[in-house]
Amino acid sequence: MKPTASSLAGPGLACLTLLTVLALGSGCSSVRDARLAEIRPGPRCDFTEGATFDNRPSYLSAGQENAPIGALSRLFGVYNKDIHQVTIRQEASRLVARFHAADGTGIEAAGSASSKSYSAEGEQLVINRWSSCKPGEAGAGCVWSRVELSCTVENDLVVKQVDGGAVLLALIIPMGQSRTQFGVYRRVDPAE
Repeated sequence: MKPTASSLAGPGLACLTLLTVLALGSGCSSVRDARLAEIRPGPRCDFTEGATFDNRPSYLSAGQENAPIGALSRLFGVYNKDIHQVTIRQEASRLVARFHAADGTGIEAAGSASSKSYSAEGEQLVINRWSSCKPGEAGAGCVWSRVELSCTVENDLVVKQVDGGAVLLALIIPMGQSRTQFGVYRRVDPAE
């Protein structure tokens, strides 16, 4: 029996339909605070002698008020509302934080990690880096996050949080997402 045009359209149409569904079902999204492009980067932050910053950001990406970048002390696991300033000093391969009240008195950070290890990448210091990949019932996926510290030309501190993830649904449909938010912390003279 000789194949007809209608008998060939069945499998060809099914393949075309499957490819169309896969193309429309896969996707990526990226959320980035547009104001990040306005920040003029300066040289790498120098914390060897210590640098003091306001604990509250002068600018913060929308919706990040309760996130770890919503207050500088939170990066070190400290959620004390009395903290007004944070002094950061480089000691060996760690960034060590000291916390100060409005009158300059020190605030002890009991039970918290008041220091973080870091790695230098170009003009940035990277802390809180993690990633995880796992198989699941609906496919396989990976997530990652990192916090980058850099300084502006005004010598203020920029704390940028970059999160992302990718998944392969049913081991066929790829999807991805990336999000970047940041906060700017003004450099100040330590309170006396």
